Amino acid sequence: MSVVVNQYLSELTGNLVLSLGNNPGGWEYHLYVNLYSPSPLDSAASYLECTIPGYGPIGIVPAEWTGPALSGAIAQWVYPKITWTFDAYTSSQQTIFGYYVTDASGKVLFSELFPAPFPVPPQGGSLPLIPYWTNEQCPNT
Repeated sequence: MSVVVNQYLSELTGNLVLSLGNNPGGWEYHLYVNLYSPSPLDSAASYLECTIPGYGPIGIVPAEWTGPALSGAIAQWVYPKITWTFDAYTSSQQTIFGYYVTDASGKVLFSELFPAPFPVPPQGGSLPLIPYWTNEQCPNT
């Protein structure tokens, strides 16, 4: 499982995750239902957002990231668990394949294809996610 970072975010990573300098404001996690492998050049149009009753994007607060937990040249931040709750529905079953994150302007910051799809049961249900962010220092050459 890997997260694909958009080029837009790759320039701002440190400040955005740590909420220093540039405050991203308006970050939202969205679920997508098209079987799609994320790419650094994606826009929101690359993803077909879930439409099951009860679903909505989940906004996050950058200051709630904790970390970094350090292990050698790797630093990891963790965000409190977020959970989407779906109501019962009678339309065609939707399968969640991953998530994408947008900023207040709607630009895609990063995205991830889940290791296993999540078919939402017709009676509804929930899908939890613990967001994390890992930075690895590049070795000196």
